[in-house]
Amino acid sequence: MSRSVHTTHKQLLEARRRSYRDAKVQAAEVDQIKRDLSQKRAIKDAVGAERRSPHLKNEGALGGPVPVRVIDSGPHILYPATPDDLEAIRKRLPAGVTDGLSGIVLGLGTHAQREDAHIWEPDPVTGRLGVELVQGLYSGWIFGTYESTTCRIDLFAFVAYPSKPSLMPTTAYLKLQCLSTFVHEIAHHVDHTERVARGRWLANETEKLEDFAR
Repeated sequence: MSRSVHTTHKQLLEARRRSYRDAKVQAAEVDQIKRDLSQKRAIKDAVGAERRSPHLKNEGALGGPVPVRVIDSGPHILYPATPDDLEAIRKRLPAGVTDGLSGIVLGLGTHAQREDAHIWEPDPVTGRLGVELVQGLYSGWIFGTYESTTCRIDLFAFVAYPSKPSLMPTTAYLKLQCLSTFVHEIAHHVDHTERVARGRWLANETEKLEDFAR
């Protein structure tokens, strides 16, 4: 190891030590450890109960429709993929992959958008941070999320600016974007509920989770 690299490593360690002296940093780290342990215990208990259950999963069975709830609506809030579209895709997936999925929520997803004023700007209709895809058509910086604690998928709306209508045909593209996001989030659900060999409670590194879902 070169002297400069060694010095940098020592500086990083010292900076971490100084940071850890802060009571708020210590409390945040303890809280994260408690959350990780709580998730690990809950998942291990669920796996144990599943393995003890006398009722085996019927892999050939097709589960019922997943409930869809719309929480944001308006004349300029667009959901290109309808509940019927989502159900049609779900029926084409392998049996059992959506077992345990509590629901699908359609909304703006304002809470999930990155707050970076240097890159993202609020749309002129709802004020949600995002990007103008084409003239008069806006999306958030992400199209959907999976909430592991509730096993719920959120799919985020597009917003059309009435004073500047899009000049391009976008219906098919937007529908495909929504449906591909839906399948991507289902992959997160499968990873969360079926992960055994790698430890479900270890599924907390964003890059690895995204690699699996892709």
